[in-house]
Amino acid sequence: MSQSLESLSQLETFRVNLPEYIDLQLPPSLKHLIGSFSSLLLSQLRDLLNKLLTWTQSVECRLEFVCIDERVWWSPRKIPIEEYMSIKQNFEALENVKVKRFRIYKFALSTKTWSLRDSVGVDDDDDDVDGGKAYSVYHEAIDGLGRISMRIQINCVKNPDLTK
Repeated sequence: MSQSLESLSQLETFRVNLPEYIDLQLPPSLKHLIGSFSSLLLSQLRDLLNKLLTWTQSVECRLEFVCIDERVWWSPRKIPIEEYMSIKQNFEALENVKVKRFRIYKFALSTKTWSLRDSVGVDDDDDDVDGGKAYSVYHEAIDGLGRISMRIQINCVKNPDLTK
């Protein structure tokens, strides 16, 4: 699937819901990426976002994922939300990136619901990719689990013409 995506030269919006991250070969025509992952490690998030930073056109990303390492499926390890905060801080420091939203939710085992723990950004829309519905059943045994919903706008940076 990943390699065939790259050949879709007119694809502008791509929505994906995956249990874990795969290295997607996204087409250069993409303007909107909407991704939902049951598990997204910090290194995988960096890989995806660094790839988008190199594009020659602007792209808006809506990403939602659970802070968990599912490589050991019978006993997933909860990843501290604070590890993901560096991504937000790094993007806020870039001139060509606008962090529109960075929401952190925490799962309460007692009520089996997600509650907003922290929210940064100017985007007040309550349009998370799925509102955590897919995750509450799948990870309902892990109290305090974190889920992040982020929206960023990456604006293309053209190389200045140094010959003028």
